[in-house]
Amino acid sequence: MDRLDHDTAAAMLLWQVDLGVTEALLDAPLNRYELAEPVRAPAAPR
Repeated sequence: MDRLDHDTAAAMLLWQVDLGVTEALLDAPLNRYELAEPVRAPAAPR
């Protein structure tokens, strides 16, 4: 599905709003459950 006509795109957007979507989608999927790598504090100078 490369291109959508206006009516189909509008219907899909309204369907998502009806489902409770409140944010725009990103260009790539985002896994919010994936753990981020821990940030390590810099070592204290000796």
